[in-house]
Amino acid sequence: KKINKPSQVQIILFAVATMLVVITGVIAAIHITDKEADEKALKDLELQWTQAYIQRDAARLEKVFSNDCVITNANGEMLNKEQFLTEARANSTVESIELTDTKVRTYGETAVVNGVGKFTIKNENQNRVDLLRYTNVYIKQQGRWQLIATQNTLLK
Repeated sequence: KKINKPSQVQIILFAVATMLVVITGVIAAIHITDKEADEKALKDLELQWTQAYIQRDAARLEKVFSNDCVITNANGEMLNKEQFLTEARANSTVESIELTDTKVRTYGETAVVNGVGKFTIKNENQNRVDLLRYTNVYIKQQGRWQLIATQNTLLK
């Protein structure tokens, strides 16, 4: 029996193919790690800006919201960034916000975050809890995520 030895071309092609498989695996692993890091950063950002809203910290909110952000509140009113910040400074009724059912999807430099916010509201006339389903859209600009659109729907 005659045993065929691989030619140098076959050996080189096999080595190149093996390297491509390894490189593809490394790139996929890096992409997964970046995606997980972005998802964690976005979930953290959601918590940060809800806390800033409760504390009426417009300076922190200003960093999260892009200049051309569009906010659609649960009443169907559309606000720009400045209108929202004015409202946030005056807010004295939201005592707490609890986020649940948060789902983050990233598409390169764009992300969509969906979830439910439980708003505990207390003022002189009423105490209530509002459940809002929200959709927040973020874009990554200069290495950081910024909110460009948000829409809230009252659940009852």
